[in-house]
Amino acid sequence: MRRCVGCYNRLNNNYTEKILFKNKPKELKALKDNYAQGGTEIPSELEKIMLIEAEEIIRAKYDDL
Repeated sequence: MRRCVGCYNRLNNNYTEKILFKNKPKELKALKDNYAQGGTEIPSELEKIMLIEAEEIIRAKYDDL
């Protein structure tokens, strides 16, 4: 199963066109500035949610120490 997923992700990243839809002007300006500096990464909504949750888990873990 892991090989199939890895193969699918590789094919998806290499052979599909990515379309960017953003409705928030603040995020769009940040992306534009990032592109102006040569950046190519576009974080998806899922990646943003996962990052926020990971930061909350880390904060909760270290707040108890």
